[in-house]
Amino acid sequence: MRLKKPPVEAEVTTPSAFVREARQVPAKGASKPTSFVLQQFYRDLIDEERDLSEQNRTTVLKAALLAFSNMAPNEKNHWLLEANKKR
Repeated sequence: MRLKKPPVEAEVTTPSAFVREARQVPAKGASKPTSFVLQQFYRDLIDEERDLSEQNRTTVLKAALLAFSNMAPNEKNHWLLEANKKR
């Protein structure tokens, strides 16, 4: 029994384009810069924890998000409502 060969998509490229594509490193788990606006109250909370833990802001925010993701749904809802209140 003969197996059929799958169709090969041959793109016509220049040698330099082929080499450029081959040199590209695949982005596995690459992080992307994210920006958002926080009230001063929240910035102060992050900075206070940053000073206490001697970690950077990104690490403090990652830890807070991990803690939030491990909360019970009712507790998450409580803190989501608290966050919407004006400070």
